[in-house]
Amino acid sequence: DLYVQRSDGTGLRQVTSDAARDRVPRWSPDGTWIACFSDRSGRLELWKIRPDGSDLQQLTEGGGSYLAWSPDASRMAAVHAIEGPARKAGVWIFDPNRPWKQQTPEELPPLESPSARFLVNSWSPDGERLVGEVLGHGIATYSLRSRTYERLTDFGEWPVWLPDSRRVLFVANGN
Repeated sequence: DLYVQRSDGTGLRQVTSDAARDRVPRWSPDGTWIACFSDRSGRLELWKIRPDGSDLQQLTEGGGSYLAWSPDASRMAAVHAIEGPARKAGVWIFDPNRPWKQQTPEELPPLESPSARFLVNSWSPDGERLVGEVLGHGIATYSLRSRTYERLTDFGEWPVWLPDSRRVLFVANGN
């Protein structure tokens, strides 16, 4: 379930309270939505909900997990599972403010290795790049302009952009 509270630790409030498992919540840049991935539809999909628990909406159809809001909340990048025998993962960019069936998500190109998976985690504040974990192989960025990846490290996970859009903070060896 999702909960919110003030940064001083007061005002704890439950946002969701059903049997679904809601994971990796992310605030929209303007604070009006919380998005997460959840199994409430029977498979992992992306959902958004108002911080007061109202207006729950399914964003994806066909699977969705790890996500990042664009700085202006007009787009979202998210991991999806490509159906078929290999069931490999890719990344979609789509409009989280429009119904899924009324849009055609943009798909990022695959990484250099067919077995590598890019798990998007953060959108740069300048709107130019995404950063994510290359599952088990470190941190990489993706340039929306050049449509290319750049490997930053061969270790680490959970990367996030710092406000200057030049530096990335990430977890390494559990620290």
